[in-house]
Amino acid sequence: MPAPAHPPESPSIEPGSSPLVGAALAAGMVASAIALALFVWLGYQIRSGSPTAFDLAGRNSLRSLQTDWLSTVMWAASVFAAPKYLLPLGIVAAVAFFLREWRRGAVLVLVTLMGAGLLDVGLKVLVARSRPEPFAEDA
Repeated sequence: MPAPAHPPESPSIEPGSSPLVGAALAAGMVASAIALALFVWLGYQIRSGSPTAFDLAGRNSLRSLQTDWLSTVMWAASVFAAPKYLLPLGIVAAVAFFLREWRRGAVLVLVTLMGAGLLDVGLKVLVARSRPEPFAEDA
């Protein structure tokens, strides 16, 4: 019996037949909900008043790792991760995804941007306090 000339074709998947929320997206949503709950808890802890022993121990152990180059890296990360830089970049990415017909990716980028904005504003409203003084012994 002669071998077939072409390998069998894979079954075609009809567009839109995949689940809207797959396992990876569901896991991401659960992780986001857990992170939101932790941020809300943290906000209430901050509003409660003075720092706890855990806060002081964490701050002191992080400060023991401080170096000039690491401070520069963290400063740059906080400046360039600001919404005024990331929002336009995210919108450009979403538009590019739509143009490439990656609709799910575009929607995920837009939902992420909206969630980040809500979290940013929500935490500022929840905590409602001025920024603390920098912790630097040599300042």
